[in-house]
Amino acid sequence: MEKYWEIVRAALEVFGYPHVGAHLMVGMGETEEQMVSLMQRLRRMGVMNHMFAFFAEEGSQLGDRPEPPWPTYLRIQLARYLIEEGLSSEEKMRFDAQGQLVDFGMDRERIMEIVNLGTPFMTTGCLGPDGQVACNRPFGNCLPDDKQWNYPYPPNEEELALIRENLFKIESAAVG
Repeated sequence: MEKYWEIVRAALEVFGYPHVGAHLMVGMGETEEQMVSLMQRLRRMGVMNHMFAFFAEEGSQLGDRPEPPWPTYLRIQLARYLIEEGLSSEEKMRFDAQGQLVDFGMDRERIMEIVNLGTPFMTTGCLGPDGQVACNRPFGNCLPDDKQWNYPYPPNEEELALIRENLFKIESAAVG
């Protein structure tokens, strides 16, 4: 890992913020707390975080590994957005004993305003010449089914209702 961090620092020296990004894959055995910690470290360095969910390719060596729970991915997407936008931080967020995110460090009303924007759940990735996300491959980490993992457009009201219904599904603790 130290070699990775060395390369990231070198890239920042050459390209600067916001032209260095890290593609993070949720669902490789990490806890939500570990992913938030990694995103916060990268952000403090000036590295943009780009999210993907693990998606097993049939017939691959990891083909039998499950995808992460959708509520986990939604929480990580929201945490990434809050960290990237400077609205919250790892230090303000709370996690349960299993490392699940149970408090985003903001009041529930403000969190719901941000969720209703839909922006936290949109595809993240490399920036285009206009400074906006140019990556728009929503099925790069899933198959089309009853839920979308990354939206290349602002989610509509039906999609937002599904996000709201699943975002706070945690068995071990209540959301604050």
